[in-house]
Amino acid sequence: MKYEFDVIIVGAGTAGAFLAKICADGGFRVALLDKKKKDQIGYPWEITIEKKIFSRICLKAPASSKRPESPEYYRFFANNRDDYLEMKSEDDAIFYFYHKYFNHYLLSLALDAGVRFIDQCTVSDLIVRNSSACGIRGRRKTLFFTRDLEITGKIIVDATGTDQVLCKQIPEDFMIHCDVKNDDCVS
Repeated sequence: MKYEFDVIIVGAGTAGAFLAKICADGGFRVALLDKKKKDQIGYPWEITIEKKIFSRICLKAPASSKRPESPEYYRFFANNRDDYLEMKSEDDAIFYFYHKYFNHYLLSLALDAGVRFIDQCTVSDLIVRNSSACGIRGRRKTLFFTRDLEITGKIIVDATGTDQVLCKQIPEDFMIHCDVKNDDCVS
C-alpha cells in the first residue's frame, strides 16, 4: 500500500507522539509509525517532569488521578549507577508519572489532532531520491496478514531512540552522523 504525508515520524514514544501532535496542530498531514501495538507503547517505569514544562510547551498536564503519589525523595543516577543526586520532592514543582500512561496521553493528543497512527509497522528502508530522504518502506503486521507499505513525505523523522532505525540508513554523502554511544545510554 502507498501513502503520502507531509511528515513521517518513525517511533511513537513520548518524543515521537508529542512531535506528531505539534505537526498536526500546525496543519501538516502526519503519519506516526511504531513497531509495537498501540496498547504496548510506553515503558513500565516512573518518570518525573517539572510542572512548569507543561505551560512552556502549551500542553495541558494529565489528570492527577492518573498519576502515582509523589515520593518523598527523587534519585537521579549517573550512568555508572553508583553515583546519584537526591532531591527532596516538592509537590508544587514536579509531576510524577507512569511512563506508559504519559506516553498514551501524548499519543491520544496526537490522534485527536488528526495524526494517522500505524502500529505494528517494521521499517525496512529509507527511500532516497535525488539526494533527498523522501519516505520509508516497511511491513505492517495485522492479525491475519502482513502488508508491504511505502510512505512518502516531505519531512522524515527518526524518533526511534537508540534503535536509530532510519539514522543508520542515511547515505554517507549526506554527511550526517548520528551514532549513539553505549556510554550515553542507560539500560
